[in-house]
Amino acid sequence: MLFFSGGLKRSLGVDIGTTSVKVVELSKNKEGKIKLETYGSLESIAYSKSLEETLQSSTVKISDQQAAEMIKKLIKEAKVKTRKAVMSAPVFSTFTSIIELPEMSQQEIESAIRFEAKQYVPVPLSEVVLGWNVIGKKNYELIGSGSHSNKVLVLIVAIPKELSNEFAKIADLANLDLVALETESFALIRSLLGNDKSTVAIVDIGSRATNISIVSEGFI
Repeated sequence: MLFFSGGLKRSLGVDIGTTSVKVVELSKNKEGKIKLETYGSLESIAYSKSLEETLQSSTVKISDQQAAEMIKKLIKEAKVKTRKAVMSAPVFSTFTSIIELPEMSQQEIESAIRFEAKQYVPVPLSEVVLGWNVIGKKNYELIGSGSHSNKVLVLIVAIPKELSNEFAKIADLANLDLVALETESFALIRSLLGNDKSTVAIVDIGSRATNISIVSEGFI
């Protein structure tokens, strides 16, 4: 997760899953080393209205108030010291793609992203929170001309505003300061691979779904 963005020295990760709520508190010292301070997990099945609803729903499975109560209980029992939180968004509720753009300036990329993203995000852009990051470049040789064409590779991620607002409400009810919301797969890549640039398959087997991510050069 984006634990230490904005110069944070200590941060709380929160994962609201289909069967449990988990928290983990990490700290970062002056040398940049990360330390596990505390963690906790609480089963959420008992808080769901029914098992059938839990299996069929694709968003948060318990009410906002119940999720907040579980988080507060975990924070108390695990003796968490920070209120700065990063929450993970489920992969099956987000949209991710890599697009190619002509080589251009950062400002031009910002202008082009929303236009290009319409082709890859299957819902109106007005209904999602859109994020992006330049991850590399590609050079193509134009056949027969002897010239080359440079492309910029851009990773785009779209999270439904409804889901984003739901997490923001839960954080508020739990008296947390929501610093960032991130897709689970990106958090797994950083925590499991670190600086490893080789091509790797990450298989995340959950209670409701199994997600397979192919990672190369540190990017999905």
